[in-house]
Amino acid sequence: MNPRRLIELFFRYRGRAIFSLVLIYLSVLTGWYWLWGVLLLYWVANDLLFEQTWLSEVITRRSNPLLYHLILFTWLVFGFYLTLYPFIY
Repeated sequence: MNPRRLIELFFRYRGRAIFSLVLIYLSVLTGWYWLWGVLLLYWVANDLLFEQTWLSEVITRRSNPLLYHLILFTWLVFGFYLTLYPFIY
């Protein structure tokens, strides 16, 4: 199977959602909370790419830029904090 076909299957079967669920389960089961940081950073990158985020409802950059950027800033700070916490303390 060629790589292009694998990528198409990954996105067709919601590979990003499955990847996120695996990270959540792994984080909770192992106590590796830095994985939550990785997940938050991944969500920031994804939100920047698609110009929308989700916090109890969909927030788009176009419709509410201040709230959109505030949410992304929050995910970014928490993402770095949780990722780097084990190395700092």
